[in-house]
Amino acid sequence: MVKLIRGTNGADTIDGTWDADEIRAGRGDDTIYGHGGGDLIFGGAGDDLILVAEDDTVHGGAGDDSIVGVRLLGDYEIQAGAGDDTIFLAETSSLWTENALIHGGKGFDTIVFAGQNEIYETDVVSVERFAFDRDGVEIRAREDQIFDARWNMKVEVFGADADTGAQHLTIIGFDGRLDASKLQVSNWDADDLVELWGWGGDDRIIGSDHVDFLYGWDGNDTLNGGGGADFLRGGAGADLFVIDVAAGPDAVDTIQDFVVGEDVVRLNAHGLGANRLGEKAFHVGTEAADKSDRVIYDRDTGALYFDRDGSGTAFEAVKIAQLSAGLDLSYQDFLLA
Repeated sequence: MVKLIRGTNGADTIDGTWDADEIRAGRGDDTIYGHGGGDLIFGGAGDDLILVAEDDTVHGGAGDDSIVGVRLLGDYEIQAGAGDDTIFLAETSSLWTENALIHGGKGFDTIVFAGQNEIYETDVVSVERFAFDRDGVEIRAREDQIFDARWNMKVEVFGADADTGAQHLTIIGFDGRLDASKLQVSNWDADDLVELWGWGGDDRIIGSDHVDFLYGWDGNDTLNGGGGADFLRGGAGADLFVIDVAAGPDAVDTIQDFVVGEDVVRLNAHGLGANRLGEKAFHVGTEAADKSDRVIYDRDTGALYFDRDGSGTAFEAVKIAQLSAGLDLSYQDFLLA
């Protein structure tokens, strides 16, 4: 039998049992101990401290709540509610649980992982900041989930040791979209890497402003490195690689597995119009041969250049991407946007 425990409208301290409880704290800055057993906990209004375990269900309610998960196992659910909430997950909590849900709700919400470095299967929704205490972080989105960092999501690696070498953050999705265009990673150096893996299906992957490794795996994927000098690997399938012509010399992407006649490079460039690159605008060599040349591929080195005025002298050719050497590229391998 479920035991109902009610709080007051003041600052209560509520200690549940080891069985299945229903705890309704009411208003006030409450402290609630749910000891597991499948509890249903409602924090209500106020800045609450809620400690939960095993397969509890928590509704934080309004206010800046702190929710601490210890030994969270099974089909647990955390609904933080309105407010700038912080969810602490101890090392003994499971993030490999298929039916678990963490929903930040309204406000700027943070998940802090103590001793954890992987999220797999667990649905994480409306959370703006992730903090880990170890390097080598991996986040995996479920098959039907979209990972989208366009709301300025922040990842903080706060326990990293500079002496351990380069760090990496891995985000894996399945048959969906990974958008890290506004992802912010603190304690991140030039040698550190953000990995975005599409794994399977027709993925659309957008990188961050950090150095990214984008891997589409199977499927007809669209890979856009975003800012930074990124590494793009489409994997099997007819893939589309997006290159920003105006990205600059510090953001030259490397396309590692371009397949002529199957994959396509889309150039985002002003002044070239849309649709496919014209035949006269493409040239194989080390520099433009005439004023109509815009895209130049050096077959010996694999470098891809863009020249605004071809053989004219007003502008110099700039390197925009690195491909494999020896490819039999033609103008038909390029789209314009």
